[in-house]
Amino acid sequence: MENELVYKDLSYMEVLRNYSFDSKMLACQKYASRIMDISEVSMSLAYRENIMPWELESFTMFAILYNDDTSTEPLTSDVFANAITVLRNYWHHQLTIAEQNGTYSEDFFMISAIQQFPVQGLILQKLFRYAYIFDFENERVSFKQVFRDTFSTEYKSFDKAAFAVYVSSCNGTGISESQRSRLMQIALSDKNVMNALQIDKEVYLEKLRETYKETITDYYYGLKVQYLWPIIGGKEYNYIPLPYLMINAVTESLLQRITMGNKALRNSFGKEVLEKYLYDIYSEVSTVTWISPEIEYKIGRDDKRSSDVLVAENDFCVFYDTKALSPNLKIRKFDRDEIGKNVKLYSEAVVEIYVQVKNYCNGYYSLDKTYEKKNIFGVVVLWDDSYVSRKAVYDNVFLCQDYSDVEKEYIHSHIKIVSLRQIEHMVLQNTSFLISLKQQVNNPEEWDYMNYVKATTENGIIPCYEKYVGDLKARVKNMTDSQYTI
Repeated sequence: MENELVYKDLSYMEVLRNYSFDSKMLACQKYASRIMDISEVSMSLAYRENIMPWELESFTMFAILYNDDTSTEPLTSDVFANAITVLRNYWHHQLTIAEQNGTYSEDFFMISAIQQFPVQGLILQKLFRYAYIFDFENERVSFKQVFRDTFSTEYKSFDKAAFAVYVSSCNGTGISESQRSRLMQIALSDKNVMNALQIDKEVYLEKLRETYKETITDYYYGLKVQYLWPIIGGKEYNYIPLPYLMINAVTESLLQRITMGNKALRNSFGKEVLEKYLYDIYSEVSTVTWISPEIEYKIGRDDKRSSDVLVAENDFCVFYDTKALSPNLKIRKFDRDEIGKNVKLYSEAVVEIYVQVKNYCNGYYSLDKTYEKKNIFGVVVLWDDSYVSRKAVYDNVFLCQDYSDVEKEYIHSHIKIVSLRQIEHMVLQNTSFLISLKQQVNNPEEWDYMNYVKATTENGIIPCYEKYVGDLKARVKNMTDSQYTI
């Protein structure tokens, strides 16, 4: 292979046909395990091992795509390293177009974030969120029943199995090899879990081609099939090439599967589950002095509703509006119309919150007490961020509405667009997101930031999260009746 800094095509990956399926899958598993610690896919370990999870995910996909079952030659370290280098230095043709259009930095960040962020973050926080969702039921909708009808079991079978596989595959657990093996064996013995998460490699290829046809360049940034089915069936064995994807498979991927094609259920999720989830976790943050779900009010004869969750801390109040939005697959293809659509949706969400702030300040509805406008913030909480440029969003807000300079400054400094995972990262750690809002308000250079998380450990964790974590760890320990520490 030539020593190049940039690769304009992925033809080198076809060399993987010459190597056995077994050796390719085991190589993926070996390197994946090296970048997993007990809490998360560790970027510090990834830097130390000089391999990134998204590189392993693309390698796994191409190792299945370019496979010949008659090949028995074991994969060599040189070929593996060369393949990773090609994937790392691949230059998609749309990036050249972005350079010419002056949108390279925005487009590169957007596509990289969509590809890289899903596997990052604390795994227990992810599992907690989906345990809440898949156990949710009220008088209008029961996700618990939908889940049971779809997968013939409760979610407790899935989070337990996924966590057990993760723990038995990662670094720093202090678990012996025999305990790891036993834990893995028990975790994968659940037929309902296996039926949902295992896919034969030939069916894997069918799913891949259904989504992206034969456009190999779309495979690179596209959604990987193993996010839905992390257990790959070979000729004689099942493989888990990327054990950390068990977490993604039993969280966002299961939700995608039960809501796909069911618009009514998806709408119920946004209105019933997402709002209640944010309200319930924020209710347990120790610094909160008042919290309320949306408030109904009238302007003349028109019925209105406030933002979904209103959270006060002393003299400050934050209006949270939840949006059950997820990036369309077209975003992964750099589709300009789809990017523009997301900018418009985010802009409209910002305006919605500002209208609620104005309505409150004009006396159309009341909170627990009077708050000055300068102490009121708004947050658009995205279920799944598409990472479109925040500058483009605010520019669109100001282009479509005739605001004064004072209003523009208030909107830009006081109304933010963040993903739910940012809120969770702080709230589950018993820390209000208000800290981040107050810190950036007087720093214009931060107003277009994507990330406002201020990580904390000194405040402990909120009770409902602590209870879930303790229960999950106990259930996994009970699988083998072992006394190891997780």
